[in-house]
Amino acid sequence: MSNMKHLFKQMVFLALLLTFPFLEIQAQITIHMKDKPAAEVVKQIEKVSKYRFFYKKGLPGMNTSITVNANDQSIEAVMGQIAKQISVSYTIKGETQVVLTEPALQKTTPNQKKSLKGTVTDTNGEPVIGANIIQKGTTNGVISDLDGNFNIDVTEGSTLEISYIGYRPKEIKVGSKATIAVTLEEDTQALDEIVVVGYGTQKKINMTGAVAQVSNKDLESRPIQIYLQAFKV
Repeated sequence: MSNMKHLFKQMVFLALLLTFPFLEIQAQITIHMKDKPAAEVVKQIEKVSKYRFFYKKGLPGMNTSITVNANDQSIEAVMGQIAKQISVSYTIKGETQVVLTEPALQKTTPNQKKSLKGTVTDTNGEPVIGANIIQKGTTNGVISDLDGNFNIDVTEGSTLEISYIGYRPKEIKVGSKATIAVTLEEDTQALDEIVVVGYGTQKKINMTGAVAQVSNKDLESRPIQIYLQAFKV
């Protein structure tokens, strides 16, 4: 009789050893689906595993075609593949429930600043050196370098004003851009109003000193002993 009890205990113990590994194996998922709607993929997961999915009708992304390949993988690994292909968040509740929801919107801080890189060139693709880049309505500004490049910290949603003497100014909304390329066009009217003087450039309207204009005929009619004398007035 004692031998029978001992044999029975051994059989029960063996059954437990066989049962628990079996349950662990059943928790793993094997699925191979290519270019199938996400809704069909989760239905197939339900067929080959103990998990059941819950989500609102019309959840964005569930009609998007995805590809999932898994051999004896956990539900977390399988859902990781799905979440990379569609915009969806998932929560595993208990041992068998998977709840799908829309991902939470990322909150942005008002007046949050970001770094913006850019390049200023002319219509020929040549870099514009020393162009002014200013955040509109502020004193926050920089100038472009020898390659026409610049880097400025600006507020989200702000507008940049880009200008350079002899070129038409341009305004660009920053938006979500991280880099921008700006092309400035020559302003022929502005160029006509510029007078080159010995100490820089001035607009005609701002000139206060004596300025003389010398035509080609004037130069040809003058006897020139020294080249520089041709420009004396």
